[in-house]
Amino acid sequence: MKKLNRKGFILTETLIVATMLVSVLLILYIEFKNVNTNFSESYSYNAIGASYNLYNVKKYVETSNYSAMAEYLKTNDYIDLTSCPNLYFDSLDYCEILFKKLGIKKVIITNENLFPLIENNDLGEDFNKYIRKINYDKSDGYRLIASFDDGSYSSIKVLNGYRFLFILADSCNVTNIIPFTIHHVGVNSSAEQASGTELYEPNNGRDTCGSKVYTEMYARSDNKCYYLSGFTKEDFTLVNGGDNQASIIYQRKESSLIIHHYIENTEVEVAPDTFISNFCGNTIYTEQYRKNVSGYMFIDAEEDTVTLTDSQRETNLYYREVH
Repeated sequence: MKKLNRKGFILTETLIVATMLVSVLLILYIEFKNVNTNFSESYSYNAIGASYNLYNVKKYVETSNYSAMAEYLKTNDYIDLTSCPNLYFDSLDYCEILFKKLGIKKVIITNENLFPLIENNDLGEDFNKYIRKINYDKSDGYRLIASFDDGSYSSIKVLNGYRFLFILADSCNVTNIIPFTIHHVGVNSSAEQASGTELYEPNNGRDTCGSKVYTEMYARSDNKCYYLSGFTKEDFTLVNGGDNQASIIYQRKESSLIIHHYIENTEVEVAPDTFISNFCGNTIYTEQYRKNVSGYMFIDAEEDTVTLTDSQRETNLYYREVH
């Protein structure tokens, strides 16, 4: 009887210890999961890179149709700015380039009091998960919230009626909006940067004093005769009285023309081909390349003028035998 009681006691002890171990392991798992979640969020929520990029969006928004946004938010929970709606932004091209450069996946502006937004929106599960982590208050003002291409999120407060304040080495007044110009210069060689010609109309813009302008954002590639060669300045900071401009340099492509000298109505040569090297876009007058061939006279040209392209061109001059 004593042995049975002892076996029962050992079984009870085993069950108690097993239960305690399972409880401890469960607690450790829950804690580890929470730590891992917080660790992951620390990299994707309010990371330095995302916050800096949204900071630049904030500056742009504050120099755009900010009052129209504020008016709309009196009766609505948020505005989706991702597609650069022209009601709020004057330059669609600049807005799209800026958002692409900053890696914006989605950006909204909303009231600082996020409670109505959290309760009812169609922004998606991941976006809402981040919104619920934001520390907000019920004061006046607005807030930008954004997700980025790399999976990170950030938010920044925009005060009601206040513009971004920035002072750079005493060169900026806090309310200054500075104009800037980006030139597009076409050259035949890199040594001609100072004497090139305007390939496109300059881009004229404006931004808050102290803001940085990235020249590359304005580069173009729609002229087949030129390729992007470089910049006089890759970026520059807007200041009062400063050189608030830069040039994008495009170098002209080299091209060539082959002129064949044929007997009329044939492809029989009466003289060796003429090879001409020149720049893409230039016009060649074939008349000056007619040849004096013994026993033949020039009668016609396939083309009187040939405009060189970004690939090699060919044309024919025709001759007739003289009896």
